[in-house]
Amino acid sequence: MSDTLDLRTALPEEIASHHQPRADMVTSIIEHEVKAGRETEYETWLKKIAPIAARFPGHQGVSFVRPSPGSNKYTVLLKFDTLKQAQTWIHSAAREALVAEVKPYLVKDENIDVQTGLEFWFKPPSGKGFPSRLKQSAVTLLVLYPLTLIVPRLWGLGSQIAPPLGNVFVLNLVVDATIVGLLTYVFMPRATGLFSKWLYT
Repeated sequence: MSDTLDLRTALPEEIASHHQPRADMVTSIIEHEVKAGRETEYETWLKKIAPIAARFPGHQGVSFVRPSPGSNKYTVLLKFDTLKQAQTWIHSAAREALVAEVKPYLVKDENIDVQTGLEFWFKPPSGKGFPSRLKQSAVTLLVLYPLTLIVPRLWGLGSQIAPPLGNVFVLNLVVDATIVGLLTYVFMPRATGLFSKWLYT
């Protein structure tokens, strides 16, 4: 298949067989409320859509956040290099075909939010705008700085009992993954809540 495949009009089967080299951030946040009893079918669909999205230019990874207890809302996070590349995926014929497949499993139409830069961590309350870039940077630095001091040292100690961590590339990957995970799922949600009055005024 030609490397000039038009991703806006290509069907899922065409994209699945097309090799698209990755480049080296925009986050597409897609929320799906799944009907009770259709979770297994929905998760099968998630496994199908992920490799298709990965073949689009600028794709930087996908992750899924499963529902919390008492909820049926799944969140799909897709990262792209640029806003244009994210929009190419969102408005592509392939994605439209895939969304048509999953609609019977959903309570209502999906909700899509495309965020750039640090905005991924600073989704404002209803009726509020995004905080200034200065405020976003200040809170992020406040949380990030101690993590960059502590996490590398802890994993450095771990390398004494886990030899693979003695490899600088493996160690850096593990350290970076740990910091990103802690920022996204542990510290930034709490920090934005703690500083919410200051951030959104």
